[in-house]
Amino acid sequence: MYGNDWGTVISLLLLANNSVNIKGTVVSNGYLPVIGQNIPVHFRMWMWFTRFSPILPISCIINAGTKTTLSQISKKMFDAPFKNNRKTAVRRLPNILPVRTWHREAKFVEASWEKLKDTNTPLLTVFSTNDPYTSEGAKLLQQTIPGAAEQLHLKLDAKHFITEDAPGPLAQSIVGFIRKYQNDI
Repeated sequence: MYGNDWGTVISLLLLANNSVNIKGTVVSNGYLPVIGQNIPVHFRMWMWFTRFSPILPISCIINAGTKTTLSQISKKMFDAPFKNNRKTAVRRLPNILPVRTWHREAKFVEASWEKLKDTNTPLLTVFSTNDPYTSEGAKLLQQTIPGAAEQLHLKLDAKHFITEDAPGPLAQSIVGFIRKYQNDI
């Protein structure tokens, strides 16, 4: 399984709660929040922006999170799913992520972390060198999840949107990880 950004949150929840069916996980530039810890300033600003900004220029946001400049066609593709201009998922996701003890899903996330602490399913982190939003996530996952031990974790030359900045090296790392465990699948 591979997860990037919000996909990392989803992948880690799936790994914690369904590890028997998952043979390996690769994650990039995201992590499961630790309930009660300080919310990084960048993420608090993102929560506020997505909740209150009258405009939400998706392709501009993606472009700002990449080292490479997106082509016009790429920008159109990022904007395409949002023809109605509501952008509901982009606005809601940051604000429903359980980061406080009073959140209705806080206990689920805490229980998921406890399960992850006992998970030996192989976990590889492939994070960006220039991501101010999730830079501490790789270290947290590597130090907490037993399945991350003895992996060749990578940092690729990219900003937050690693899939745009380093698609080739990212794909190579995923293929290498699959090959390493292909007999276990």
